[in-house]
Amino acid sequence: MRICGILWVLSILIVNIASAGNSIVSKISFSGNKAFSTEDLKKVMNLKEGMEYDEYTINQDLNNIIKLYKRKGYIEAEIVDKQLSFDPVSQTIEYLFIISEGERVKVGEVKVVGVETISEEKILKLIGIKKGEQFESPKLTVSEYKIASLYSNMGYLYCTVKNEVLTIEKEAFITFKIEEGPIVEIGKIKIEGNKITRNEIIERELTIKEGDKYIPEKVYESQKKIYGTNLFKDVDFESRGIEERKEVVDIVFIVEEVSPIWMAVGAGYQSPDRASLDIEVGHDNLFNNGQKASLSSSFFYGFKNVDGEMKNEDGEKIGLDYLEPYFLGSKFKFMLHLFYERDRLYSIDKNMYTTQIEKGANAKIGRYIGKELQSYLQYQYKAASVDTGGEITGITNSLLFSISRDQRDNVFDPHRGSYTSLSLEYAGGILSGNNHFKRAITDISLFIHPFKFLVVAMRVKGGWLSPFGKSKSKGVSGTEKFELGGSESIRGFDEASLGVYDERGRRSGNIVLNGNLELRFTLFEVKKFPVGIAIFNDSGEIWEKEDEVKLDDIKSGAGVGIRVGTPIGPARVDCAMEAKQWATGGRAKLYFAIGHIF
Repeated sequence: MRICGILWVLSILIVNIASAGNSIVSKISFSGNKAFSTEDLKKVMNLKEGMEYDEYTINQDLNNIIKLYKRKGYIEAEIVDKQLSFDPVSQTIEYLFIISEGERVKVGEVKVVGVETISEEKILKLIGIKKGEQFESPKLTVSEYKIASLYSNMGYLYCTVKNEVLTIEKEAFITFKIEEGPIVEIGKIKIEGNKITRNEIIERELTIKEGDKYIPEKVYESQKKIYGTNLFKDVDFESRGIEERKEVVDIVFIVEEVSPIWMAVGAGYQSPDRASLDIEVGHDNLFNNGQKASLSSSFFYGFKNVDGEMKNEDGEKIGLDYLEPYFLGSKFKFMLHLFYERDRLYSIDKNMYTTQIEKGANAKIGRYIGKELQSYLQYQYKAASVDTGGEITGITNSLLFSISRDQRDNVFDPHRGSYTSLSLEYAGGILSGNNHFKRAITDISLFIHPFKFLVVAMRVKGGWLSPFGKSKSKGVSGTEKFELGGSESIRGFDEASLGVYDERGRRSGNIVLNGNLELRFTLFEVKKFPVGIAIFNDSGEIWEKEDEVKLDDIKSGAGVGIRVGTPIGPARVDCAMEAKQWATGGRAKLYFAIGHIF
């Protein structure tokens, strides 16, 4: 009878355990955990409350928990007990895991062995692990990567780094063992895949040469520069000899060409009254020497309803551009731009049409200083005429120096980094012409990516124009002054609606300040292109004289927009109005465009 009773109990247990295989885990709890909360421990588990019981997954999760503890220095942490409570009625399971954390280990001595080329002090400073700090195992992996990268950028391509940890009395003694290996040199550099483009065009983009130390960063930089010529659909490279661990490695760049001739067509509409058409054609390998030439044209047509009468506006812009990437065989770029622009606009305030024509040319020469810094010097000749019933003509000859630093992670859709530029211009004087002035413009943009779904974008732009000579008394032509308001500066305001009227019947000024703030949210992706919304606030003002500048005068516009990613930047639809009208009610303005405002 006693034996029967034992068998009955065992059979119940077996049935319960068997039934548990299809049961639901209703609760997971922990005991003994102080370093991590219950929620923190649950985050590393794949089995969640409400899921079906799975013994294999449970065991994997326990391993994950122990790994979490050991990564944070709890070397002796272990699961000392696993208690399962099964309810046969509801077919649910409750788990209680009892944890023994042990004491957290601190870093003892840190040593580096096997170094010959670099001092041990330099490596210890690089990895930054110090005696007495809390031991965390992920830092060891990061340190191995840092050391290997340091050696790699010195040509020690086959350098290996391993760490050993010895725990004695709650201290972790760390030793990094380094095998430097030989310096690897670049043997032959070859180009494959090009049928139209001459080898010389590709080779002049290289930042490496035969006989150099093999430094991966420079090889990738060369790949990037070749791709930047816009002559190739794809640029890849092979390092032949690395798998055999040869001390001399040949590099083969493999390119896939595209047609150098291209054409782009675009159209847009800006509410409430303007539609535009853009057409551009170009050649990216003119004379088969990497020179670029393009012809662009832009047309717009708009209308305004003034007391029931339609006032049509129209205009066009035509430009011819030429680029010599290696001017006279040097690292300097030479650029030539010929332009013709005509705008016929109607001013409601002045009840008049203004036809403005600008034509001329500018030539500039410049180069990159390092990877991020670019500077150039430009000479420009511009003739402007304004017909407001009597034609006004102004000729401007100017020299302009510009320097910029671009640290954005993506030019079209930046998430991190910054862009800073400064330009200084001198017009008239010994250069002659009708306009004599000095002008300075600065532009600073900053992009912060605090969360995966959010980019905070900020910009401040300022401009100052000071007439001298004859222009000090007569003034500078309105065509040279700053304009503010509209889709590219302060959304919610009409184009060029701030400032005082000039001789053209349009608003402008000599001093401008413009600030923009955007919160760009990504909601989801469609085929890897982000779709999201933006909340923005634009502000600024324009003044005629320095003694008139008052920050209290600054106007503001605010709104929301939709962003849809494209290969050339986001397509955006913005709805905005003057900030003060959001509370009182007003007519919002709608903007359509490709690319961010900054």
